[in-house]
Amino acid sequence: MKRPWNNRLIFTFFLSYLAIIILLSVGFFLYSRNLVRELYVASLEKVMEQKTSVVARLLPWESEPGSLDLASRTLAKELGVHITVIAPDGTVLGDSDEPARELHNHRSRPEIVEALTKGGGTAVRYSPIAKDDLFYRAYRQTQGDRQRIVRVAVSFSEIQNVTQFIGRTLLVGAAMTWAFVFANLAGISRVFLPILSPGRYSEWVALAGVLWTVAFTLFVISYARVLIQPRVDGLPG
Repeated sequence: MKRPWNNRLIFTFFLSYLAIIILLSVGFFLYSRNLVRELYVASLEKVMEQKTSVVARLLPWESEPGSLDLASRTLAKELGVHITVIAPDGTVLGDSDEPARELHNHRSRPEIVEALTKGGGTAVRYSPIAKDDLFYRAYRQTQGDRQRIVRVAVSFSEIQNVTQFIGRTLLVGAAMTWAFVFANLAGISRVFLPILSPGRYSEWVALAGVLWTVAFTLFVISYARVLIQPRVDGLPG
C-alpha cells in the first residue's frame, strides 16, 4: 500500500510553511519598524514644538545679528538642543553653535519658509556645522508688529538609533516567539507523532530534528550579539 505521506512531501510542506512564516515575519517587522518610526517622529515633533515655544518666550527681542548668541547657547545647553533665531528676512539673530554674524541668510530654508507661511515648519537635512542629520522645528513668534522665527533642532541620528533599537527588539521578540513554536512542534513530532503513526517513526524523528535546528538557529541569531559581547559592568561571565 502506497503511503499517503512520504519524506519528500513532508519536507516540501514544511519548507513551504516555513517560507510563509518568514515572509510574514519580515513583512511584520518592516511595517512595525516604519510605524514605530513615524509614531516616534510625531511624538518628538510635539516635544520639539513645546521646546520651541518655551525658547521663544525666554529669549529677549533683539534685532542685531549676533545679539542672541549667548542667550541661545545658554538655553541650548539646558535643553540639549540646537537653537537658531532668524529675522523674517532670513538674517540670523542668534545661534547656539556658531556666531550668527558668520552664518548665511536662512530665508530659503524649507522649515523657515513653512514657518513664515503657516506659523510652523519642520525639515530633516544634513547640517555641515553639526556634521550630522538634524531634525528641525521652526516656530513663527509675533509680538505686536514684530515677528521672528525661533528654530530648534536635534540630531536625527538619535531618532534613527531609537527606532533601530525598537526594531531590533521587535525582531528578537518575533524570532523568539517562532523559536518556541518550532521547539514545541519538534517535541510534538518527536514524542506524540510516532505514537500516532509508528510506521513513519524515522520521518517524525527527522522532522523533529529539523524543527529543533530551526528553533536553535533563531535563538543563536537573536542572542549571539549579546552572548559574545563583554558585560556592560565589566565583570567576568
